[in-house]
Formats: sequence, C-alpha cells, structure tokens
Amino acid sequence: MKENPTLSKKTAAGALASGSITAILGAAFLLATSSIGPGFLNNTVSYTKQFMGSLGIIIVICVLLDIVVHQNIWRIVCYKGRRGQDIANELKPGLGYVIVVLMSVAGFISNVGNVGGVSLAIRVFADIDVVTATLIGGFLALIVYLFKNVKAAMDKLTIFLGGLMILLCFFVMIKCAPPVSRLVTDVQELDWGTTITPIIALLGGTAGSYLSLAGPHRLVDAGVTGPENQTLVKKSSLLGCGVGAAMRILVFLCALGALSIAGDAYDPSSPAASVFAAGAGKLGSLLFGVVLFAAAITSVVGCSYTCVSVLKSLHPVVEKHEKVFLLAWIICPTLVMALVGQPAAMMILVGVFGGMIMPVVLAIILLAGTNKRVMGAEYKHSRVLLVLGWIVVIVMGFSAIRSIPNLLTIFQ
Repeated sequence: MKENPTLSKKTAAGALASGSITAILGAAFLLATSSIGPGFLNNTVSYTKQFMGSLGIIIVICVLLDIVVHQNIWRIVCYKGRRGQDIANELKPGLGYVIVVLMSVAGFISNVGNVGGVSLAIRVFADIDVVTATLIGGFLALIVYLFKNVKAAMDKLTIFLGGLMILLCFFVMIKCAPPVSRLVTDVQELDWGTTITPIIALLGGTAGSYLSLAGPHRLVDAGVTGPENQTLVKKSSLLGCGVGAAMRILVFLCALGALSIAGDAYDPSSPAASVFAAGAGKLGSLLFGVVLFAAAITSVVGCSYTCVSVLKSLHPVVEKHEKVFLLAWIICPTLVMALVGQPAAMMILVGVFGGMIMPVVLAIILLAGTNKRVMGAEYKHSRVLLVLGWIVVIVMGFSAIRSIPNLLTIFQ
C-alpha cells in the first residue's frame, strides 16, 4: 500500500517532537566515541612516529573514505528501517549471517585490543608486567559489567574524561608547537607503497568491525527511518564522521609536536602514553592514563554487548544464555591478550582486520541499496555515492588482500 505523504510528514514531526533529535545526536556521537578508543589513540601515535608529517595526507584520505562508507550505509539502512544483517538476508537468504559472522569475529578481536588498552592504562600507574596488567584489566571489566551502577558511573565519567582528553591534546599541541611545515615537506618523500596497511588500519578504526552499522542501528531502534528522515540521517552521519576526524587530527598534531622535540621518548610498547608524557610531563601522562583506562574499559563492556546482540541472529541459545555469552566475551579476549602479551601491536591488528572486512559489508549493503525488491521502487540511491562506494570496495578490497603478508610483521 502506498504511504500517505501527509501522514509521513506528521509522523516525522511527531518523531522529532518526541526526542528523535536526541537519537540523531546520539547516533553521531555513538559513532565518534566508539571509534575514539585505545586503538584509535595508539594507532594514530604509532603511525605518526613512522610517517611524521606525511601522515596528515593519509588521515585526509581516510576521512574522505570514512564519509563515503558511512553515508552509503547509513542512508540505505535507515531508509529501509531494518538492521544491516536483516537487509542482507532479504537480499539473499543466508547472506545476513555472513555479516553476523564477520562482525562477531571482528568484534571479538576488537575486544582483545580493548583489553590491551586497559592493560596499557594500568601500566601508566603501576610498574607491572603486561600479563598481570591484562588479567587485572579483564577482572575490572567484569566488575563494571556485573555492577550496573558502576557501569553508569563509568559512562558519565567517560564523557567528562573525553572532554579532558581534548583539552589535554590542545595543551600538548600548543606546548610542543607541531612543525606544520612538515605536513608539506614530508609528503614529498612519502613512499605510497607503504601507506596501504596504515590506511586500512586507520579506516578500520572508524568504519571497520561493527562501527559501520552501530550508528544506523541506533537510528533504526529510535524509529528515525524512511524517506522523510533522510536529511537528518545524512547530517547525523556527517556529524559523527566530523567529530572523529577532528579528534584524529588533534591527536596527530599533538603526537607530531611531541615527537619532533622528543622522538627518543617514544615507547613502542605504549605509544600514546609515552608521547603524552614527553609532551605534558608526568601529570599529562597520569591524566592520559585515566582517560585511556575509562575509554578502554567501557569499550570492553560496550563491544561485548554489541557483539552478543548481533550473535542473537545466529541461534536462540545466545538470547537464552545472554549473560554467559557476555561473560565469555570478556574473559576469552582477556586470556588471548594475556597469551599474546603485545597490546600495542594487537590494537594495530584490530584496526587492520576491521578495515579488511569493511569492503565486504559495504558491498552487501550497496547491492541491497540498488535492489528494487529490497528497497522499493521509489528509493533512488545517490549515483555519486554509489560510484564512490564501489570504488572504495574495489580499492580497499584489493588493498586488504595485498596487506595480508604485512599482518605477519605486526608482532615482530
């Protein structure tokens, strides 16, 4: 039955009046805060050490790719008003389970990296070995999960500490005065062949794993769907990408300034903490440790909830024993991280793996977005976005295959 345009407008107005603006902002900041985690911070600093000023152009490329990925996925998912895996199953029965499996595997690996972030934060405050710090971090994440009031307090604390982290970055950046001229001079000497893995890793940290679907799923849950809300969806996606990009650039400039005046202070086992210590002294290091701890430990719990909710699509046993799966999603990554014992390297792997599965998810959503049976005869996806989306799929897919041998060198 054809939808009444007048009714659609009233429904949209009612949704806005009932608080969908909050959902729109929430989806944008869910994307931003989910991506700005321990891996985001450490990977940005690690690649700044490797590329110095030339990382600026790599970040610009990643931001543009990030916008293309999210604009395509958000528009299609929110117009349809169903979750990504359900849309995929409608396109081809069983295809949605491909997304579920990929998201689950990537989410599990992400949680290994999140636990690694907790261990790095703990080591800022205590001179202990990685294994002990990892086990303590996993135990603390279990406490946050088991005691709901603690989790609520941590969520509020994370918002406050997120603002503190931005102020700290500004302070370090101003104090170190990053050599902006290197943004141009270093690019001239850049070996583009070495940029494949960094681009995949940095893009994977903002659009890989479950991040590409987290925002639109939040809007679907809030009922911000259909053609009448497409403009709001576009703005929400751009806002989320913009906040993440601004923070990435800020951390990059902060690291560039600190490394330019104290390159020897860089510690590969704890990149971000060592750079902040070099730029802001002991107090800056401690403040950063608190921020990293809050970001990492809430990411452990948040990632667990997201991944287990996705797993519910596989079998009803997951929903029946949800608590058991949630506990396992914290305990198992902790044990893996303790066994691996290289949190900084693991966080790079997390970004690369997330970037490698992103072209698959994007391709499935693009195919659904151009299928009239799935989307309806009235839906017309932007041709510009469609072309750019397939270019991203092809380029990133090819790059992901080429980067596979480099995965073996991450832990060396």
